[in-house]
Amino acid sequence: MAEIYFLDTDVCSYIIKHRPAVLKNTFLKHKNDTICISVVTYAELLYGLEKNPSERLARAVAEFVSLVHVVDWNRAAAQKYAKIRHVLTKKGQIIGSLDMQIAAAAWAVDAQLVTNNKKHFGNIEGLKIADWI
Repeated sequence: MAEIYFLDTDVCSYIIKHRPAVLKNTFLKHKNDTICISVVTYAELLYGLEKNPSERLARAVAEFVSLVHVVDWNRAAAQKYAKIRHVLTKKGQIIGSLDMQIAAAAWAVDAQLVTNNKKHFGNIEGLKIADWI
């Protein structure tokens, strides 16, 4: 059965800047799965281009985004975000708002969040995490 994978911003940046062979093989391994990024991640990638304009990097971002599905933030994600923020705030383990929005988007569609930041995202109960790096 096909899986859904959401890549967080750090993983996307790593792929775009370094193009590691191991991740290329991982992408090929998951060719029948759905690989996505949240529109929030897309916005962060675009912000990076605004902050450090580069034609080469702009082409690399455009190429990368053409290979994944960009998923809009919706009501289901908003509901998951509220739950995540409430629980993490109560525990005193709050993380960045954009990270919570990315996690909520992944959780809302029962996707695995691909991240190398288990420290932050690992505190979100119910969120499935994968580490491809």
